[in-house]
Amino acid sequence: RDWLEKNSETSEPIWIEFYNDGTESISYSDALDAALAYGWIDSMIKKIDERIYIRKFSRRHPASRWLEINKKRVVKLTKTKEITKHGIAAVEEAKKNGQWNRGDEREGIIDFEGLRDILKNRMEDISRFDQLTDLLKLHYSLV
Repeated sequence: RDWLEKNSETSEPIWIEFYNDGTESISYSDALDAALAYGWIDSMIKKIDERIYIRKFSRRHPASRWLEINKKRVVKLTKTKEITKHGIAAVEEAKKNGQWNRGDEREGIIDFEGLRDILKNRMEDISRFDQLTDLLKLHYSLV
């Protein structure tokens, strides 16, 4: 959050390392919340090796689509007063240009929370599922 406070308006996209082996670092969920709070979003993922993957974060483009799960996160960030003026501006722009209500035609196909509940009873480490983007969750749920 400190970095975003200083750089959210001027910085180029950044790549953040995440670890699959329990190495202490920021969680994907916390990184995404911080990004949304400052009007940023995550996108691409690249595997570095068996332990490490990186995820790209950048300022949200005004024409980008808002997934329902991210809208829910923004509501939570607003209630907890964690959202900043930059995040509010991104939401207002999306509402103004229609992207907020555009939705995603893939949404509603899969109940990710329900799928998560099923998987947590079958997986040793549900955190791997939690780290996936909604698109990857959708892909794996349809396979």
